[in-house]
Amino acid sequence: MADYPNKQIGADIAVDIPPPTRSDSTALFPHTHQKEDLALAQPDQLRQRIADLEQWQADHQKIEEDIKNSEERYRNLVETSQDLIFQCDPRGCFTFLNKAWEETLGYKISDLLGHRITDLRVPAAARRDAQILSRILAHGTVTGYETTHLSKSGTLVHLLFNFTVLHNKQGAITGIQGSGRNLTDRKKLEQEQLRLQKLQAIGTLAGGIAHDFNNLLQAILGNIQLAKRSLSPSDKTFAWLASAEKAGDQAKDLSYRLLTFAQGGEPIKQATFITNLLADTVALALSGSTISVEFSIADNLYPVEIDEGQIKQVISNIVINAKEVMSKGGHLTVTAHNLPASEARNPSLLRNRDFVHITFEDQGIGIPPRNLPRVFDPYFTTKGMGSDRGRGLGLTICHSIVTRHNGLITVDSTLGVRTTVNIYLPAAQKAPPAALSCVSTPSPKARARLLLMDDEELVRDVTREMLQQIGYQVELACDGDEAIDLYVNSLRHGRPFDAIILDLTIPGGTGGDEAILRLAAIDPNVKGILSTGYADSTAMKDFKEYGFKGTISKPFKIEDLANIIATVINQ
Repeated sequence: MADYPNKQIGADIAVDIPPPTRSDSTALFPHTHQKEDLALAQPDQLRQRIADLEQWQADHQKIEEDIKNSEERYRNLVETSQDLIFQCDPRGCFTFLNKAWEETLGYKISDLLGHRITDLRVPAAARRDAQILSRILAHGTVTGYETTHLSKSGTLVHLLFNFTVLHNKQGAITGIQGSGRNLTDRKKLEQEQLRLQKLQAIGTLAGGIAHDFNNLLQAILGNIQLAKRSLSPSDKTFAWLASAEKAGDQAKDLSYRLLTFAQGGEPIKQATFITNLLADTVALALSGSTISVEFSIADNLYPVEIDEGQIKQVISNIVINAKEVMSKGGHLTVTAHNLPASEARNPSLLRNRDFVHITFEDQGIGIPPRNLPRVFDPYFTTKGMGSDRGRGLGLTICHSIVTRHNGLITVDSTLGVRTTVNIYLPAAQKAPPAALSCVSTPSPKARARLLLMDDEELVRDVTREMLQQIGYQVELACDGDEAIDLYVNSLRHGRPFDAIILDLTIPGGTGGDEAILRLAAIDPNVKGILSTGYADSTAMKDFKEYGFKGTISKPFKIEDLANIIATVINQ
């Protein structure tokens, strides 16, 4: 372009004005019309050029502003992203990192720049990642690569990366860029889901084991009770049998514990007074230890509606924990008193109901404040994992059981001084059933006829003998179909059964739940009692919805059997 003289116009806008050419030489002569045309032409051209320049400047400023806004927008996206965005040189050393790296790994960005990406991996992962780095340089991209980094605190962080290679205009590799996503929480969730699946599998297995186990216990404990009834309490053999019966009762509790651990068995509640249960369970859990115990139990405790087996497990777990933290001896204080709704410090938490408040206070090492919020978490333990230490499930099970009883459990602790576990159980809305004063007395309806259905011969035989000793006439069936036939036949001959005891589950046959529905269609007045070794069965809890008048769990005592039959027959 030619060099033109500049003329400053307006707001510092330099305008190049070309000199006149030879063809414009007439502009130098004073011809009127030529002068007028030139005077008119030059200002119009000048104004147009000024307008064009002003438009160019406005467009240029807008482009610069758009570029600046775009850069700011993408900078904000990168810096606020939860993904770990990075760039490396060809050696794998960091040249750029966003803030997510600081938040995820705990290092400052300045501490990481210049370091190789493999410096953050555990040794085994670092070797594997070095091979991946070579693959990236050879193939250009790698997507969906999972690896493990070490945070500044030493914890493992699971990450998912995508990589791509950077090139210059000549095609040479200038570095690597990519992004990573934190998978740690997802990995924890997957592990927890796997644990739950394992528990569910154990639960299925436990249900079958408990059923068979309780059937065997029914045969063992039933025969022990029958033998005791034929002996004098002063007889030495009576004492041996009583000891064996006590061991059988403990075995029954183990069955309940297995179900509660595996499936969180639904409580089969019954109104009762908890004083004796509390004292006996604490004494049993402390047996063989050097720990002293002090009870302070109010005389007028409200009755509570509980599953005795499950509440025994709660008490036992708490006392065993106390025993373990006082391994060299100590003192345990157990208290129980009524907490009327009007006296509750937190009525909303206790739902404005009357409660029985039970406390267990030990003189152990206490719980650090940082651990206190986690004491009910599954698998949380400070004792180490193992059969001789802990599994981190004791208080978790306690919390689950108490919650299913519509209660509340809390833990208070002073480090190095004591730990107190508080249990709040809602008061029962009805009084506990009165125990029969003499179990050998038959039902008020003398010589009542009963039908007993169970698929286990040992259970049928011992239960028949128990019923006959109480004073009932008994007929037996091995499955639901046979029971229905016997029941219908008795109706035809005018000798109906006064009640029928049905086992819930019959492998490969008609169980009690199906049989009672068919019997009810034949005789709406049928009085069925559900019996099962599945202590946490839904049918046991909702037996009336299934058509039964009462339930009894195996293994049962003669007293329990007499009580439920008398209650059902007299309905």
